[in-house]
Amino acid sequence: MKTSTQVQALEFCWKVDAAGYEWKKAFSSKLHLFASNVPGKGAYIYHPMSKNPGLFRDFSELEGKGKILEFANQYGLLFDRYSAEDNIKQKGSYRSVEAACGIALAKWEHEIGDMRALVAIWDLIKGSKIADLRHVITWKNGGVEYRIFTPKRRASAWLTLPGVAHRFTEGDILLPAQEALQREINARLSGEVDRSSPETRLQRIECVPQLGWTPDGHQQLVVNPFNLLGAMWLQFAHFVSGAYTLKRCAACGKYFQVGKGVQRRADAVTCSDACRQRKRRSSIS
Repeated sequence: MKTSTQVQALEFCWKVDAAGYEWKKAFSSKLHLFASNVPGKGAYIYHPMSKNPGLFRDFSELEGKGKILEFANQYGLLFDRYSAEDNIKQKGSYRSVEAACGIALAKWEHEIGDMRALVAIWDLIKGSKIADLRHVITWKNGGVEYRIFTPKRRASAWLTLPGVAHRFTEGDILLPAQEALQREINARLSGEVDRSSPETRLQRIECVPQLGWTPDGHQQLVVNPFNLLGAMWLQFAHFVSGAYTLKRCAACGKYFQVGKGVQRRADAVTCSDACRQRKRRSSIS
C-alpha cells in the first residue's frame, strides 16, 4: 500500500453562480452579497485548490465592495449555509438558496482581515523581519508568549511557560513565530474560532479527514473543507508546509506555482508563455 505524507484535498469542489452576484439588503437591513436571481441560469463547478494555487493570497488582498464582487463572480461565495439574518429583505420567488440568502459585507471584511493578518505574519517570518515579529513574540523569564490579534480572534497565550523545557533557543524570534502562526492556522482548520454562536457554527470552516479517491483510482486519506473559506485556509496551510512555491507574475500580477511537478520552473517570472511574450514586448518598447 502506498502512503503519502502530503496533505490532499482531492474531493473538494465549489460552485459559482453563472449569472454572477450583486449587493442587496438582507433581512437584517445590512448589505449582503447574493447570487443574481436570473431565471434559466445555473451554476458551474470547479476545484478551487487547483484552479488558483494562490487563491488564499488573492482573498487576503481584497479591498472594497467592488473587488469582493469580482472575486465572488470568479470563485463564488464563501459559504453555502446561512442564518436567518442572511435572508433577502424583499419578498419574492428565488431560484436558488444563494439568491435568497447572502453573505454580509461585514462578514466578508471580517474573514478577509483574518486571513490578511496571518498571511502578513508568514511574510514577516519568510523575510526574517525580526523587529516586526517582536510585536508578536515576547520572551519572559525563559518562557515565550505570543500575541496575534485579527478582526476575528484575539490570541494571547504562552508557547512555553517559564521554567519548562522547550525546543526554542533563548531569545530566538523566528521559530516561536512559526509555532505561533501554526497554532493560529490550526485553530481555523479545526473550527476552534467558529464555535461561539449559531451563525458561526453554520458557517464553520474546519477541515475534516475522510477517505477519498485519487485521480488514478486509489483510496487515500484526504482532508476536506466544508466551504470555499475552509479551502483557502487549507491551501494556506499547505503552502506554509512548504509543499509548493508561489510567485507573482511579472506581467499580469497573478500568483502562480513554480518548481517540481508543475510547468513553470523555479526561476520563471511569468505565469504563462503569453505573459512571457507580453513582458518581453514591454521591455523592448
